[in-house]
Amino acid sequence: MPKKATTHTPGPWWVDDDGYIAAGSGDTYVTIAEGLAPSDNLDEITANLSLLAAAPELLAALNDMVQTVEYLAPKKFDDAEHERELHARLEKARATLSKARGEA
Repeated sequence: MPKKATTHTPGPWWVDDDGYIAAGSGDTYVTIAEGLAPSDNLDEITANLSLLAAAPELLAALNDMVQTVEYLAPKKFDDAEHERELHARLEKARATLSKARGEA
């Protein structure tokens, strides 16, 4: 049974000067994650931090895109093969959204 989803810390998130992912504004912020990685590769750590810091925006963008495609695509595709491909990709996007929300 999937666990009940909780709301994540709202964005924007950013990487602070000490290599932590933080959220909030001004003097009121919280640490989301530390920039520790099983690698000594500073470029890899920085890239991972950047990806994690973008998580709230990525989640919102994917959600918006799924809603837009669900609305527009049925009006554009009349070919069965393209329709199947569209639905497969939408299902993958929906599954990713569920995972990100802690629903799966």
